[in-house]
Amino acid sequence: MSLKRIWPAALAAVAAVGLMPATGRATSMSAPPTLADMVRDASEIVVGTVKEVREVRQGALPVMEVEVAVSERIRGGAGATIAFRQLSPTASKGAPQNGVRFLGNVPGMPRYEKGERVLLFLGPASSSGFRTPIGLQQGKFSLAGGNALNAMNNRGLFRGVTAPRANDGESSVLAATHGPVNAPAFVGLVRRAVTEGFWNGGAR
Repeated sequence: MSLKRIWPAALAAVAAVGLMPATGRATSMSAPPTLADMVRDASEIVVGTVKEVREVRQGALPVMEVEVAVSERIRGGAGATIAFRQLSPTASKGAPQNGVRFLGNVPGMPRYEKGERVLLFLGPASSSGFRTPIGLQQGKFSLAGGNALNAMNNRGLFRGVTAPRANDGESSVLAATHGPVNAPAFVGLVRRAVTEGFWNGGAR
């Protein structure tokens, strides 16, 4: 299935059970967000290591609880860790609760592994207390082997995105159409975008 088909289906499934905020670019049914969109819309941007991943249930919903040990907060409040809940990527598994089983397996829902180093563009919590990265898988990056890569193979991430005074490393990142990019250059670009306030994000 193409990215253009997966993206609206994923957002529709998540929004249907109230797991995302009712407003904002994160719930748009248009194309998946670019890096500039995510910098603008993320309430917190953090680099860290996944400390715990737990599968629990909230009523009939299979839920994943994630705790990240934060090494750098590019945007957001203080704290050595950040914890959040999301719908489990394997939402159709598990025994029925009171005769009800949630069958909405959500394409595009991020997955996490203990010990994984990540960069997260987190949106605000929904009214039901769930939280996901901006763009679901689009806003969660694995940092490994000197590279940064999301589960969408970084496709569409840099379309139409430019940056003022980009150095060689940043220019190479922005020129990529897909595939892994240099992690230090990518994180540095995000850091500079927030501190210098370009892409209409402003420092927060």
